[in-house]
Amino acid sequence: MPTRIGREIAGAVQDELDRLGMLGEQDQQDVLDEVPRLIVRLRQIEPSVDIPAEEYYDLLNLAAGMLSDAVPSTGGEEVLAEAEALQREVVAADISESLRAWASYCLGTTICQLVNQEERSRWSWTAQLEQEEQPVRWQRREQLREGRLLLARAGRSPDIESLLRSKALCNLGNELDSSGRWIEAYEAYQDSLAEYPNNGNAAGNLAQLLAARIRLGRGQPAHYAALYNRYSRMAKSLREHTIGISNESTAESWDALGELQGVGHESHDGDPDDPYQQWVATNRLALSVAMEGLGSDSSQWDDAGVDAALVPVDSPTPLAILAAVNVLKSEYLVARQLAYDGIVELAGNAVNDSGSYADTDDDSVYGQPAAKIVLAQRATLDVLDKIAVVANLYFDVGDAPDRVSFRAFWTERTTSELRPELPQFKPWPNHRATLAELAYDIHEEGLYARAQLLRNAGTHRLVHVRKFTFSGPTRAAIVSVGEPELVAASLEALRVARAAFLYLIDFIAEDYEAAEAAEAASLS
Repeated sequence: MPTRIGREIAGAVQDELDRLGMLGEQDQQDVLDEVPRLIVRLRQIEPSVDIPAEEYYDLLNLAAGMLSDAVPSTGGEEVLAEAEALQREVVAADISESLRAWASYCLGTTICQLVNQEERSRWSWTAQLEQEEQPVRWQRREQLREGRLLLARAGRSPDIESLLRSKALCNLGNELDSSGRWIEAYEAYQDSLAEYPNNGNAAGNLAQLLAARIRLGRGQPAHYAALYNRYSRMAKSLREHTIGISNESTAESWDALGELQGVGHESHDGDPDDPYQQWVATNRLALSVAMEGLGSDSSQWDDAGVDAALVPVDSPTPLAILAAVNVLKSEYLVARQLAYDGIVELAGNAVNDSGSYADTDDDSVYGQPAAKIVLAQRATLDVLDKIAVVANLYFDVGDAPDRVSFRAFWTERTTSELRPELPQFKPWPNHRATLAELAYDIHEEGLYARAQLLRNAGTHRLVHVRKFTFSGPTRAAIVSVGEPELVAASLEALRVARAAFLYLIDFIAEDYEAAEAAEAASLS
């Protein structure tokens, strides 16, 4: 039974936290001063004895979140570290899944905030990275990977309200964008809006991401401008929601977004009567630099490729990079088509199958449709390895092609530091770090664990589909998965490979532009 003193302390702490939560941005120092004292008072309570554990940890998580929210954009690392420790305590406690999901969102946000603070501090006293210097985001890759995973899990959690899921996905998008992972960031912001269409922060961040692409001058600037105008208007129209989600200064930053002229199509949606084209457009799987739709009304709409590249004057194969990218693209397109065929046939219980399959009396689904999805998923992640092979070729790194893999290529095998053989042009976008970080997320503890585990199972073990009970990707000889899980892993692999392909194209473009700038400087 809760004790009287426990109820009194909890009630007083709750009242004070509520009061502090109503303070404006100019009073955040009051939060930083008073919340630690409230936490000390809360520690006088023994959870599950004086008050229910759920109530205790709910208050502790609220206090920790208020601390991290009150920390200014520079400094405050000790406060953030304390908030992180408190949030880890909450996540590890015996609490409801809804509170755990909320605490995971808060912890993921705080972890990323700590790294961002360190990065800002680093750039406050220097403005140039040396070739061999490791960026802060890579030095803190384990923390950031954990933070991204926590945000993604909260964003997918059915145990918390849609607004909180939307905020988690928006913060995930911010972290991906900070690492130059613009394709994945765009998806995260879109997922955030899908969860809560009134999230003005997601709309404003989409506008800023598109503006950054326009400034780079690559891809389809007129298309980006059309989308920029859409999301900047949306962010402004959601001003009151932004104040509720964030604060007045954030709303003012969206108010300041301008309007662009010379805009193009928001989306080339393809043939409305072609289900394959609609599937590609809906899932954003076109191998195009377009953010929405197919990117073109042409019948050959998968048009992303190398526009210009450096080639040694004595190269015996000056068009090798074009040939390599052509192979990547063609294999991706085959994997995508195979995945689509399998998904459609599996959903429609296709019977056009020459195989006769024994009934194993365990709700299993055998046959070509599921096998097509498994093979497509494997083939898609094989494309990832070949993306690293292309980078090895173009940047003349010198690794034996048969030993190159996407997950291991971007770093030194002995030190795990980013490879100095790969160029680093400026802090952001830093393409060797972007691709290395993406590879780091293709891991059991990363964003793309599902795709990686199923790829390993499909390559080295036996995968089959069950209608009801299934093990999920494991290391057992025979692995059972559900239809939705199999489809989701296949789509995840396709999105990851598309993102990696477009990041590689960016990397090559940046290399070419840097060489042009260096030549122009030498002639001036």
